[in-house]
Amino acid sequence: MTYDELKYHCLIVISPPNTVIQDIKEIKLDFRLRHGDYGAQGSTAHITLNHEILNGRKIKQLISSISNSISSLHSFDLLLEKFDFFIDSATFYVGVKINSELIRLQQLITAELQIVNPRLKARHYRFSPHMTIGKGLSRKQFGEAYCEFDGKFYREMFRVRDVAFLYKPIWDRKYRATYLPLKSEDQTVIY
Repeated sequence: MTYDELKYHCLIVISPPNTVIQDIKEIKLDFRLRHGDYGAQGSTAHITLNHEILNGRKIKQLISSISNSISSLHSFDLLLEKFDFFIDSATFYVGVKINSELIRLQQLITAELQIVNPRLKARHYRFSPHMTIGKGLSRKQFGEAYCEFDGKFYREMFRVRDVAFLYKPIWDRKYRATYLPLKSEDQTVIY
């Protein structure tokens, strides 16, 4: 099977700065040490904009089209705020304050996914921006997380300067990353 035919799991995400990644890593580790293993305990902090299964040929197309599409969007600030919960999936997370730039970025990415392959589930993806701490928690772990984190705040702001396109063969565990930049203030051409 060639690269073009292989199936890949693709994640299109915003990666926060290392300080936030480290904060979330420490929260996850502390929770695991006190409450046991749980889903997403080892994942690196990120905000998912969309995800899909694609073949290698479509990945090349998608990276190119997303890169072209978002290169006109300016970098923007994103605010992380309080801890929150998805009851249906036993998930707890840090909330992301939605702003027009984030919505526009996610909509452009979803539109490009649909152009590359109109039959994809991208059109059905419910965008609910968040940074997962733990998911698929046991009933006991979810109750403990709720008691411990409900009403607590985590507040950080950072500048979104690029989007990470992560992909890996569906049978593999390690993602490869391509970073697609947004237009930054210092890229403005003055005549």
